[in-house]
Amino acid sequence: MTKTYSLEGLHCGSCTARVEKALSGLGGVLSATVTLDKASIETADEIPLKQLQEAIGKVGMYSISEYESSN
Repeated sequence: MTKTYSLEGLHCGSCTARVEKALSGLGGVLSATVTLDKASIETADEIPLKQLQEAIGKVGMYSISEYESSN
């Protein structure tokens, strides 16, 4: 399953690389693609948002939340 999340606190390519690496390193994550404001994460099973936040919080002052489309 692939889910999209909103990200805050990323300001540059180095930030996106750190967050992408942190998310990709989680067990159950098949792939993660990160931009300055979004993350698309493909997983084998559901991963709790709290676990995603803990992973990215270890690499910087970043936050992740459920993505809400403006449509």
